[in-house]
Amino acid sequence: MNFDPRLIAELRKLAASHESPCSLARLVADRQGLSPDKARLTVISYFREAFHLSLADAMQIGAAPIFPGENRSASEVDAELLRLFETTRDTWRTG
Repeated sequence: MNFDPRLIAELRKLAASHESPCSLARLVADRQGLSPDKARLTVISYFREAFHLSLADAMQIGAAPIFPGENRSASEVDAELLRLFETTRDTWRTG
């Protein structure tokens, strides 16, 4: 997959400002022109690239309620991913 470096930078900047991961997932889907039912794999891939997450950790965003068929709350998904972002923050934080 070819990643948009501007989108990666924007995701990192927003995450550093404590933007919710579910909002970031919507941003990726919107910027890539994908409907939620088609965006899950792309969002997971962008989260792996932007935040240096393992596949298992990045897959947490796939449970976000923006995706059809998911029943976890946004606050639950956000809390888990914010915790994961903190563990890798020093590797991805930009000036």
